Amino acid sequence: MYPPPNSNCQMLCRECNLKKGAM
Repeated sequence: MYPPPNSNCQMLCRECNLKKGAM
């Protein structure tokens, strides 16, 4: 599940990648 396209998409992407990396 990816976050909806928002102005903070880049920040969310980074957090998403970090969380995925942790998993």
